[in-house]
Amino acid sequence: MASICASELPDGLTAASLKVARGSEIAFWIARANAAAGKRLMTKNGRVDDQRQRLAKHFGLDLMDAAETSPISVAPKTREEDIKEHQFSWLRKLGDEWSRTATEGKEFVLCDRSSGESAVMDLLQEAVGLITKLAVHATPSTALSHTLLSLDGRTQTENNETVSALIGAARGGDSVAISRLSSLGKLQGSVTAVSTGPATLPHSPPVLPHVASDATVLGSCQLDIESMQRAQNLRDAIEQVESGAVGRIRERYGPRDDRAAEAMWGRLKGKVTKRERLYGLLAGTFEGDKENFFQFFTVSAPTDGKKQRSGKWSKLKLISLRLVVEAIPHCQRDLADERMNVRYIDPASGRFSEQLWREAWGDQNDWHVWRELGKEWYGSRKAL
Repeated sequence: MASICASELPDGLTAASLKVARGSEIAFWIARANAAAGKRLMTKNGRVDDQRQRLAKHFGLDLMDAAETSPISVAPKTREEDIKEHQFSWLRKLGDEWSRTATEGKEFVLCDRSSGESAVMDLLQEAVGLITKLAVHATPSTALSHTLLSLDGRTQTENNETVSALIGAARGGDSVAISRLSSLGKLQGSVTAVSTGPATLPHSPPVLPHVASDATVLGSCQLDIESMQRAQNLRDAIEQVESGAVGRIRERYGPRDDRAAEAMWGRLKGKVTKRERLYGLLAGTFEGDKENFFQFFTVSAPTDGKKQRSGKWSKLKLISLRLVVEAIPHCQRDLADERMNVRYIDPASGRFSEQLWREAWGDQNDWHVWRELGKEWYGSRKAL
């Protein structure tokens, strides 16, 4: 069988990824190859290793020379995933510059005096004012002593964005955020004295020592992790990606080119990847149309798990994050098989025709087509 040139390989398929791919991924690539050829070149029957060798032979991949180390992910990379992978590259560059500066024994200045000092002082004033109010109205178990609040020199090391995030979380009653803000130092004098604090503070640009920054980043990530654990539905998961919480957790704990993943990544990887794949589905297949996206995944369901005597469902609810993400490969495989149907094959070229597909399904995306075909299912049952 003639092999296909490397440029025609499906996204994500390499000798290294094929060597460690699971059966479902191999079956998906076989379906893609068959669909591209417009005919069944390979079957998905037999053992997984037999299918692996079949796919390697078709694409001319040498599994013997494949790298021993497995890639981080062998799933086909979408355009949205590639964007997310590079969206924090600026932060890595900033970290490298910071490390070089610290190694040379110099201070790392994040911004110049004119733009940075005023912003930091305003944020700190707001933080102290908020914590003071919380301390006055807190219950005995959560009350914060005025002696725990301050505007001393250490407060200038706090990152602007982190302080802003902590302020927002503290307003919502988050105990971790309140604790982080209170750790800025000790309040000297009354609230009135605090309001005049900036006039007596030393005039220096915001400086970010390495140790203090690590503590700040860890505190911020802890808030993001707790936010993910409190997520209730698909809307919460999408909001966590758009707010940057998911990206911050991957950046802090996930693997990078210059280091291995943190130990905690094992507990977080599943939550992070599920949200990233869900957002990729929204941005890609649903083209960012949130109204269409949430409407599609809203189903009728009873409150007690049973139909009422009238035969009607009692309420609407969103399908769970886990079930939607698990259904993604099922939808992809079913649609790949459907595209092999002779009704979509161009008689002249003998290959799949996008025009014939559009004539049959119009502008409906793959998930709407999946539903129309009656193949949509989640978990162990058909869609409601």
